[in-house]
Amino acid sequence: MHRVPAAAGLTVGLGTYAGFAAQVPPSAGAGPLALGLFSSLVTGGGTYLGLLHERTRRLPPAREPGEPAPPRRTVAVSYHPADSAYAEWVAAAVSLATPAHVEMRPWGSPPAAPAGETWELVVHSSTSEIAQRGDESRSDGRDGARRIEVRVDSCAGDAEADAIDIEGMAESAACAVIVRGLAARGALDAAAPAPGPDRRPSRHGVRFPGDGPRVSNLPPPDPGFVDRDELTRRVRAALTRGHAPDGATAVALWGLGGVGKTALAAEYAHRYGGCYDIVWWLNAESAVELRHGLLGLAAALGVREQPDADRVVAELWRTLRGDDRWLLVYDNADADAAPGAGGSPVQHWPAGRAGHVVFTSARSDWGGLIDPGGRVEVRPMAPATAERFLREGTGDDDPEAAREIARVLGGLPLALAHAAAYCRQAAVPLRTYRRLLDDSLGRVLSRFRPDDRVQPVSMTWNLLLARAGEQLPAALDLMRLWAMLAPVGIPRDLLDPAVPLPGGLAHLADDLVEHDLAVQRLARYSLVTAEAGRLHVHRLVQTAVRLDTESAEEWLEAAVALLERRFPRDVADSGRWGTCAELLPHVLAVQARHREQGDGEDRPPSRTERALGDLLHRAGSYLIERAGYAEAREPLETALALRERAYGRGSPQWAETKLRQGVLLYRLADLAAARTAMDTALRVRAETAGPDDPALFPFLVWRCRLLIEFSELGEARRAAGAAANLARGYGDEHFEIMEQHRAEATALCALGDHAAAERLLRRVARAFRESLGEHPTTVAAETLHATALARLGETGTADAILRRGRELYERLYGPGHPYVAEVLARHGPVLAAMGDADAAAGALVRARRIYEERYGPEHPRLIPLLTGLAELSGRPDEATELRERADRIRRRL
Repeated sequence: MHRVPAAAGLTVGLGTYAGFAAQVPPSAGAGPLALGLFSSLVTGGGTYLGLLHERTRRLPPAREPGEPAPPRRTVAVSYHPADSAYAEWVAAAVSLATPAHVEMRPWGSPPAAPAGETWELVVHSSTSEIAQRGDESRSDGRDGARRIEVRVDSCAGDAEADAIDIEGMAESAACAVIVRGLAARGALDAAAPAPGPDRRPSRHGVRFPGDGPRVSNLPPPDPGFVDRDELTRRVRAALTRGHAPDGATAVALWGLGGVGKTALAAEYAHRYGGCYDIVWWLNAESAVELRHGLLGLAAALGVREQPDADRVVAELWRTLRGDDRWLLVYDNADADAAPGAGGSPVQHWPAGRAGHVVFTSARSDWGGLIDPGGRVEVRPMAPATAERFLREGTGDDDPEAAREIARVLGGLPLALAHAAAYCRQAAVPLRTYRRLLDDSLGRVLSRFRPDDRVQPVSMTWNLLLARAGEQLPAALDLMRLWAMLAPVGIPRDLLDPAVPLPGGLAHLADDLVEHDLAVQRLARYSLVTAEAGRLHVHRLVQTAVRLDTESAEEWLEAAVALLERRFPRDVADSGRWGTCAELLPHVLAVQARHREQGDGEDRPPSRTERALGDLLHRAGSYLIERAGYAEAREPLETALALRERAYGRGSPQWAETKLRQGVLLYRLADLAAARTAMDTALRVRAETAGPDDPALFPFLVWRCRLLIEFSELGEARRAAGAAANLARGYGDEHFEIMEQHRAEATALCALGDHAAAERLLRRVARAFRESLGEHPTTVAAETLHATALARLGETGTADAILRRGRELYERLYGPGHPYVAEVLARHGPVLAAMGDADAAAGALVRARRIYEERYGPEHPRLIPLLTGLAELSGRPDEATELRERADRIRRRL
């Protein structure tokens, strides 16, 4: 505490007299002068007596002779430098309440020598909580001090610490809580003066941070701001990581338009505004608006007006040099180009000694101006948060509809806020809005405005697309192509010079550098995300691009042509499945885009329809190979319709897809429909190719397999023989010959001729293993061979083959795949024949569970499993129930 000398009263009196005398003219005579002298002495004496009384009241009582002096009491206010505003206020509040020595100790400062009784008040906040994660310099009861935490905002604090909490309090209440809390703990004298209006630090020139900054133009908080607490803390951590060498510390919040960067900056400024004396919001979208905002700040700080605006801004920076607690927010700092370009924020960079700057921007390239620790990417909301936002924002507690809307809108806060506003203003439930997105997503994005001041959602990206297109037109062409594909996992090397491409794509396909520059330009504006050879575009940005794209057909044609050229022809080759899996989402996306444009029944078939039909035929066939039967249905149906339109119903192409549709139905155990489809495909192919054409081979092989299911074994043998006659020209070890032998062996097993089947399958299995190695086709042949071997008594060999096949299928497809169930279904009887009834039952039960989960409880493939489990069951009632269930399924067939 500052001490007032006893002579101060006399000094005040003489000063009062001198001032009075200076105002009395000499002509007034001695009377007024004497009166002034008398008044000055009275005033000075009164002031002196008052000060003396106050000093006497606050001094400790006089000691008796020989009584030791009381120990000196020190109250140390320990704080993180970013909490200096609160620390100064706490120190002032304590100083006004105690004669003890009060000092401030920033973290990392050397401890003072112990001198008597010491109390340490640790100012604790969310800022210091963040800093503690990697900062060991904080005080922790040093000098033997007794520690008390003063928690000033929403922070966890030390669960075991003695704490005083002033979060959210007005200044008078906070003063009272601190003084009473310290007095109760013995840190203050019991006779400490009670808090009052004249003892608030703000009355003595120390601002209370809880009242916010003294100069501010912050917009109001966003009422829809949710689930950004961790991100807000990250911004705080980045800004308090230490001052940059040139003074101000900067953070750039970057990400896709509509992701909530502005709302996050406003949340940060409101939450931590009390730590700053000055908080100023600047619209940095254009140089004119940015300059206007800076001039407004200059006026608020009392900078003298001048005709030259540049001199006013320069004077503003000189003013800020006198304060290190200020925050400037440059919102939408996307003007023109990267830092250094005309009108960019770097030309208006604050020159203060130490302050904080926050940029919000769609741009990701802030290198050279902001170090990596200051670049914070803002991502879309998590699905659960987006769902909760919609339900709370609309009052509609429909979790399924909210979840679907959040998925379609990709978690973008701007789009979600518009969705909630639409539901409220139009008085429609979330479920209705979900259907509206399916039917009219583009219209909703481009037309709905919550109020006249807010632009439609699509405008957010249209402006960025225009900027990117102005700087590199071919970049906009890339976006038009990518808008036809799936939003995630677009191959970066998709362009192919061998495919005719529209716009500037042909040039990009030939020039790798130009292509990379176009990708860089789009990534700079956060319109795409590039990683590991793949590109990601938000689905709503794709919608905005399609809405703004004229002649969308040519871009769809280019996308289909590129995918058709790249998608593997031989989808049965497991080595190509990785490529198939990567391209499949884009194949399904172009199918959806074609459906949106209409089927064009009144126009001649186009190249796009022919290429798309061929592409979907291969995609559906791949899905069958991977047992994605439900997913394969729609691509094959579309492929069948497109090929009928492009080539005709009696064409070989149409017959091929019809056969694949039959195979799909066979795999789904819809045997009657499968037989109709396969018979139709075989008839059409025979009419176009003739009865002796080798192209009929796969049609006959599948007919053989299907006839076995109907127990028409004689017809099945004849179909296998006809296939063998067609395949003679291939050579004895050709793949097609092996396929025919496998089909014939299946018929022989059904006929009970296991020895003949085993001879054929031994040859087939050896040929497949030599040519294909560890391949699903090899496993299919070997497991069938194992069944024949087991029937011939070679159960040990059969067991080893089936274990190896199951392990390969599990590696390729996962443990719950239907192909794994097929092996288990064959393995169960082998294990039973080996005398291991428990293992046999376990295999059959696992196979049954897989089939039931995939196909339901009435699937025909369950019949042999239920029969086998009945034979292994030791309880007659259970066995009877299993057989009856198998009979019910069989009767339905």
